[in-house]
Amino acid sequence: MDRTSRNVFAAVFVPEFPLQALLRGQSQALPAVVVDDEVALKRSQQRGVAGKAPVIAMNAQAVLTGVQLGMTAPQAQARCTGVRVLTRDRVEESAVYASLLHHIGEQCADVEATGLGLVTMDLFGCRAWHHHWKVAGDALCRSLGRALRLDLVMGIGHTPDQARLAAVSIADAGPVVRVLERDASQTLRDEPIDLLHPSAALSEVMRLWGIATVGQFLDLPREEASHRLGAEAASLCDLVTGKRHRLLRLVRPPVSYEQVSHFDYEVETLEPLLFLLRRGLETLTTRLASQYRVTSQIQVVLPFADGTEVKEVFRVPDPSNDVDLLFRIVQCRLESLVAKSPVTGLSLALTPEKPKKRQYDFFQAVLHDPNRFAHTLAELESLIGSDRVGRPRALGTHRPDAFVLEPFDRSMEMAEQQSPGAVGEIGVDVETETETGSSSEPVALGLPLRRCRPPLQVRVATERHPGALTPKRLLDGPYPGSITAIRGPWKTSGDWWDPGAWMREEWDVELELDGEAILCQLARIAQAWTLEGVYG
Repeated sequence: MDRTSRNVFAAVFVPEFPLQALLRGQSQALPAVVVDDEVALKRSQQRGVAGKAPVIAMNAQAVLTGVQLGMTAPQAQARCTGVRVLTRDRVEESAVYASLLHHIGEQCADVEATGLGLVTMDLFGCRAWHHHWKVAGDALCRSLGRALRLDLVMGIGHTPDQARLAAVSIADAGPVVRVLERDASQTLRDEPIDLLHPSAALSEVMRLWGIATVGQFLDLPREEASHRLGAEAASLCDLVTGKRHRLLRLVRPPVSYEQVSHFDYEVETLEPLLFLLRRGLETLTTRLASQYRVTSQIQVVLPFADGTEVKEVFRVPDPSNDVDLLFRIVQCRLESLVAKSPVTGLSLALTPEKPKKRQYDFFQAVLHDPNRFAHTLAELESLIGSDRVGRPRALGTHRPDAFVLEPFDRSMEMAEQQSPGAVGEIGVDVETETETGSSSEPVALGLPLRRCRPPLQVRVATERHPGALTPKRLLDGPYPGSITAIRGPWKTSGDWWDPGAWMREEWDVELELDGEAILCQLARIAQAWTLEGVYG
């Protein structure tokens, strides 16, 4: 097949579909046929006499005994005494065909319900298939066969009809996947003429002329055959040579932005897992683009061989359907993942939403690229842990330096909900108002305190005074030395009703170190001293 061609189609075909729909998961070692009661009923209504149901499908064991299509059940039993006669179930066929469409729709966005047990795909948007037709087709057929308990074959060609011919031509025997070149006249030359599905009138004429194969039909001069046999003969000739191209009648099943894969072999390294992850994202983002949607959240579930699983949810700050961007967001986390056992599957789920359009104010501070910012945060989380990256938020308590880390995506949402002037507005002076409502002079602020996080444990020489212990000298830490001035203590406490009750004493002290004065804040909590920070 020409690898530079952009028009490539694949047809998935289930041979003897009425029989396989009834015998899914059951052994087919014994001869079995399917008869259609509705055909017998129609014949009886047309002829006025009771008709018998004909055989419409049979397995290979029944073929070996001499059973043929169109026979009645008694005729089939006369040829093979142990044949199993089944009645066609159209409801079961519809359910199986719907499952087939659903599973194929997870792999390709453009799918056509071509006929009974036949589904055609347009592979143009499936990047993972490019230049790997047989490998990807064989993998898809095997995975579908295990999931649906069906025997499937696939044909690949440059037109939808060529793909169908390739699939139907290997239904009885041959490889699982067959690829046709643009001109398939030589490849299909030995196939029976019935492969082209000629009309009854044309089929009778060719039988009288002794034409039994596709090659014999193509040997006829095209113009003369078209003149004598009509436009149908020319259309069948163009079908084989790839000159006839039709548009797919696409079906749009209920759109699902989830994909679950069960691996044939356990995955122990990162590279194949990332390859499968990107392939799944390509499928889902193609589905998003076809529905004019973007995703705001990615959910990844990795089951392991020991029965455990890891579930990660990745937020996309600026919703997008760019597969490269989404892949980078997930890749950072997976590269830092340490698994105790191999991965046995992959589950992907995207949260769709409509694209948002915003009009920002000239004086509003916003992120130029929120997704790039999120990618940087993901890299930091993979290095130091997700519990150490975020935006600090003060808790509703008087306990000094009490805060929690919030995820940045939540913080940005809160900022977007505020007015433009409340976030990063330029030229706004911070002023206080008196109780009467009039503005006053700016608040006088002292020296800033550069806190030590976490506070440093230090040893302090103290002197006991009535009611408190007064620090006199720092014995260790970054600033050991004598205390020349002291202010305090300031005693604070809180949450006395809770098991996490706290109580502390704070001191502002001046130290002399190498002739230089240093202002520090000390705290005494439960008989232990800590250096809280340095002023200035």
